[in-house]
Amino acid sequence: MPIRTSAKDGTTTIRISGESTVGDSEALAASLRAAAGSASPRISVDLSGLGRCDVTVPQLLVALAKTLEAAGREFGIVELDARHPVRSAFESMGFHLDQIDRTVRPTP
Repeated sequence: MPIRTSAKDGTTTIRISGESTVGDSEALAASLRAAAGSASPRISVDLSGLGRCDVTVPQLLVALAKTLEAAGREFGIVELDARHPVRSAFESMGFHLDQIDRTVRPTP
């Protein structure tokens, strides 16, 4: 599961691609912690390249969203197409993207 982090215009974006399993959770958690520790006022997560995941991904995103909210910072998930497999995977696990974030549009 490749994880790329970039920063631009006050937003740190974490792009997750490939497939994610519980074996990837520590690497993902470390990337999310690093982003939360950054000076960026906004953290955005791009799941558009993620093909499949287990429950650890939404759990980690919920934890990050709560951490950032408590610190008065913004969190967003780049909007996914309604047919994206991650959207339906999250929903089948009981997580809805609109409950985790206030969706942001991709930057052109």
